[in-house]
Amino acid sequence: MAAEVRGDERPVWARGNVVLTECPQSFIRPESLTLIEEHHVWSMGGRGNLREYPAKSVEAFTVLESELLREKKHG
Repeated sequence: MAAEVRGDERPVWARGNVVLTECPQSFIRPESLTLIEEHHVWSMGGRGNLREYPAKSVEAFTVLESELLREKKHG
């Protein structure tokens, strides 16, 4: 694995070079979940005009799109 495990901590989730010793859901804030859901609606609805969204949403969409492309490319 790419990360060093210390003490009694054991990996519970790993993806690429990221290893967590806690459930990844504990890292998702309600605001983050809202942005993920908003991105899903945006992408399923035909990827409407980004100018109609707040800057914070557009930034989240950009990050999510980038990560999705990377996942598709590297499986």
